[in-house]
Amino acid sequence: MADGSPLKLVFLIADGMADRPVAGLDGRTPLEAAATPAMDRLAREGRMGMCRTVPDGMSPGSDVANMALLGFDPARYHTGRGPIEAAGMGLRLAPDDVIFRLNTVTVSAFADDGLMRDYAAGHIATEASRPLVEAIGRTCCPPAYTLYPGVQYRHLLVAKGAADRAEAAVDVRPPHNITDQSIARDLAAMRGCPALWTFVTRAAAFLAGPDNVTKANAVWPWGQGRALTLPDFATVFGVRGAVVSAVDVVKGLGRAAGMTVCDVPGATGLLDTNYEGKVAAALDFLAKGDFVYLHVEAPDECGHGGDAVGKVEAIRPVRRPGGRAHARCPGRPGGLSRGL
Repeated sequence: MADGSPLKLVFLIADGMADRPVAGLDGRTPLEAAATPAMDRLAREGRMGMCRTVPDGMSPGSDVANMALLGFDPARYHTGRGPIEAAGMGLRLAPDDVIFRLNTVTVSAFADDGLMRDYAAGHIATEASRPLVEAIGRTCCPPAYTLYPGVQYRHLLVAKGAADRAEAAVDVRPPHNITDQSIARDLAAMRGCPALWTFVTRAAAFLAGPDNVTKANAVWPWGQGRALTLPDFATVFGVRGAVVSAVDVVKGLGRAAGMTVCDVPGATGLLDTNYEGKVAAALDFLAKGDFVYLHVEAPDECGHGGDAVGKVEAIRPVRRPGGRAHARCPGRPGGLSRGL
């Protein structure tokens, strides 16, 4: 900077904030309907522009777009959604492993006449999903398949040594893209891989049993690929960087690029997330680092769920009475941030 002080950068991503006009919001988009004084001031006093975050020919999604926004060409580095989240979990993978993202979902029926009802099984809580997924892993997996429980409805399925098998080519759509649509096309794709079909049908039968009291009645493997490899962020861009996010896809991108991944207690990616803690983690890192990628997921989750009112709530300024939040950011002295 002109005064000689080091340049500090915060890259704030409001994932999924854009939308179409909604009849229930008097024909406005959620962004138009929300009170946004801070963003309005930035628009008046800053610079605005547009950029393409998804290369031509690639499916638009948080995995591709966030990789591009971090400065890595998805056409070169992207292998699938599952591998990115595996990097976020710190899994050790072989070059010929195939990693699926695995959702716990709600369908009207796990059959060709079934519909995708909820890509997140009622936003199942981690305390409920983890024992279910662990049990499915013990009882339903064919040889060479391993399940890794994650957070809420987000889990991973690893098919060991499957890079040259049918698993690598299965074309199953992301469940959040087909809400209230037929799942027949996707079931046909799964049937084309016998081991995968055995797994998903066993899992559906298990979830139909008396021990499951959640809304999850099926598992949904998608977004598969080989392990992710990214260049080191600091080497490429010359700055020390961190990511602050509640979701594994962003954490995985950061971890694969050698960035600091800040752990914020209470960060859920939903409306109840710990916004104050995420800001505190960003400020804590910037005391010694240079660049923070601060990711907000709630607008995207509300959009996938068709919740326009919730999306407005996710966009507007947050005011929480009396709360002080603390966050732990690896690599910072003591690891405890200032409270906000």
